[in-house]
Amino acid sequence: MGLRRQVGVFVICSIGLLLAGVILFDMYADWALEGKSLWSTVIENALPLGLALALPTVGFRLARSDFETEYVVSVAWWTAVGFLIMGGVASTVIGFQLLQGELKPQVLAVQTTIVGTVGGLLVGYRTANLRRAQTRVSAEKERWQSLFENDFTSIVDINVVGEKLVVEATNDRFDALAGVTAENAVGRPLFEVTEPYAEDAEATLRNHIVEGRLFSTETSYRTTEGTKHFKLRLVPYNDGRAFLIYQDETDIIEAQQELEAAVDQLERSNEQLEQSNEQLEQFASVVSHDLRNPLNVARSTVELLTADADPDAAPVEHYERLDWAHERMETLIDDMLALARQGKSVSEVEAVDLGALAAECWRTVEADDATLNIAVEKTIEADPNRLRQLFENLFRNSIEHGSTDSQRSSSADGSVEDGSGSDRSAGDAAGTGVTIRVLEIPGGFAVADDGPGIPEDERDHVFETGYTTGGGTGFGLSIVADIAEAHGWDVSVTESEDGGARFEITGVETV
Repeated sequence: MGLRRQVGVFVICSIGLLLAGVILFDMYADWALEGKSLWSTVIENALPLGLALALPTVGFRLARSDFETEYVVSVAWWTAVGFLIMGGVASTVIGFQLLQGELKPQVLAVQTTIVGTVGGLLVGYRTANLRRAQTRVSAEKERWQSLFENDFTSIVDINVVGEKLVVEATNDRFDALAGVTAENAVGRPLFEVTEPYAEDAEATLRNHIVEGRLFSTETSYRTTEGTKHFKLRLVPYNDGRAFLIYQDETDIIEAQQELEAAVDQLERSNEQLEQSNEQLEQFASVVSHDLRNPLNVARSTVELLTADADPDAAPVEHYERLDWAHERMETLIDDMLALARQGKSVSEVEAVDLGALAAECWRTVEADDATLNIAVEKTIEADPNRLRQLFENLFRNSIEHGSTDSQRSSSADGSVEDGSGSDRSAGDAAGTGVTIRVLEIPGGFAVADDGPGIPEDERDHVFETGYTTGGGTGFGLSIVADIAEAHGWDVSVTESEDGGARFEITGVETV
């Protein structure tokens, strides 16, 4: 028993024995010296004597009880305060009465009663506050107990006993994962109930509990539901006591691992795709180069033979058909090379003037007698090279399928008009072939012509690779769809106001 506890018990017992001694002396004086009846003397002093003897009895019981030392000292303090106050009041009253030469027991009784009443009021007020605090603590304890028992997180209440961490309580989730019950877990060392997360786990946790410091780590455990990943957190809450919380992060970690695996797979796929695109472009370039060389020789030979041939002789027609076939082969080579490069996504965009770019593209297209009318004043975000290819393919499609003359002359025969009809190209007047218009529409732009159009039952197929309604290669509109998709645009085909084809590109960002 500590010194403070011993002092507290001594004070309580001493006061009680002192008061009991005074009462016993008064009883002896009344009976032995003044001759009063023994029974009347005992009856008169029985209650005060009993109360006085209760003090050392309580003191001895406190010495042997499990009351914490601070509470024993508090009881001794209040006992001493009450003794001094009541004794002081009584002594003061008796002193004044002796000075006045007359003892007034009734005054002493009233004043002592007043002091006792006030003392009772103070003790009652303190008791009421203690009960209120106890009620709040009980409610808070019940709330935490409910949270402890019903939380989906595994929690174990542990206590430091010597060098061991002993289980004081467990919740249902911990019992389920550890495969134990509260009855066979409580009172056992923690790491007999569950495996330690490290060799020095017990020492580390014990030191943090004793020092009142938080602790956390990540670990994996074999549970009744398989191996799980936990974030382990230690929360000290009292001397030698702490909550050990096992927060299940298995789903989060597995999701992270799956995401990392998916990212790795995507990176590998991108690398493979880049390699495939490079190989495809290299193949297309080689094939294009190898085909162009003999084709150029053949075309040059045909031109020489045609120049030297008799215009009236029949073989000249064969030369012209052969020249057309060579030109057709060159178109196929260009489209094949362009199609092989469509796998590349648009990585950089810039502000592009649609009208200016359309006029520039028109100058590179063999326009025959076709006319281009530009009625758009919009600047958009796009890859200018890919957008140029889109315009050229749409223009060629309209010329090839919309003109009545299948034979093309030169680009100098075509003309370009703006929305008011003024010339924007090399031609002096509008041609007699197809008229193509570049229009501004909500969310994008359109390219329309006044040719025969595309039958409604074929519009869903025109963007398929290799599909053609005439003598085309079947690549042009497929390339248009790929370029639009690379920009994040939508492309569709419908009927123009003049009954021809109208290609609408939407989802376009303007500047």
